[in-house]
Amino acid sequence: DCTLVSTDPERLADAVLWFDKRIRAELHSELNFGKCQWYSRTHSLPKTLEPIVDGSGSVIREGIKVVRVLKILGAYLGPDDLVREKLADKTREHEILFDRVRCMPLQAAITAVRSSALPRMMHIARCHPPDVSAAACDIFDEMVEKIWTEQALITPSDKTKLIAGLPTKYGGAGFTRTRLIAPHAYYASLESCQAGPEERVVSQRVRCEKMHSVIRGKLTDAATMAHLEECSAKGTATWMTDLRGVTTYIKDEHVSAALRLRLNQPRREWQASDPCPGCSTPLVEHDTIVLPQSAAALLDL
Repeated sequence: DCTLVSTDPERLADAVLWFDKRIRAELHSELNFGKCQWYSRTHSLPKTLEPIVDGSGSVIREGIKVVRVLKILGAYLGPDDLVREKLADKTREHEILFDRVRCMPLQAAITAVRSSALPRMMHIARCHPPDVSAAACDIFDEMVEKIWTEQALITPSDKTKLIAGLPTKYGGAGFTRTRLIAPHAYYASLESCQAGPEERVVSQRVRCEKMHSVIRGKLTDAATMAHLEECSAKGTATWMTDLRGVTTYIKDEHVSAALRLRLNQPRREWQASDPCPGCSTPLVEHDTIVLPQSAAALLDL
């Protein structure tokens, strides 16, 4: 793709026509005007780039399409309200990815969400102001939260959501909310573009480290602090972060239990359609279920 930028629309139109003339003469090809787009907040499309028709009304050459929002290298230019709509629509397309993740073994699925799904929003976050990307980030964060709550078989409390969003080195699960990262990603990117060769820029990583420290500071009760300290120990998150060399996945029910333990919400929520651990019939068919203590402990799996 080729992007031409100019403050003079007539000069830009001349450049387009010159380019078309050269490729016709030298490459025996032609510019497809119908696939070209014109974007300007202040200038209309020059007449030389409008469609050309003959006396009968047949189109000899298509005109360049005028757009109100222009996509360049994955970023959108245009009025904020229209860009918000574009970003929201684009983000909803990620639902296909999460549907496919649900078909994977649970251990692989958790790793895929953390390593492949979450980074998909970073380019949007870096290229658009936080107030413009906020709605798209919220949509994406809801998708991520939905899938890890499905995997853990829980309805998370507010405290559980905070733990889930912390990096694994802080004892969390690494499902960081992109809405929280977006301001740090955008301003780190903006400063990097504006800084001179000798200027030091505060990186996104450093900015997010401070943010995560603040979040962890909100989890001040002794039991939660001890839990995070234990889960931040080296190697405790390897099962959910690194699948290199794995030939046999951990059973899904064990992975689900491990995720609940890491989130400090160890008991799963049982649904009426779940099978009874004793007779395998749906729980909804039982008026009362009485289990010995040893069997009751298995319900957490």
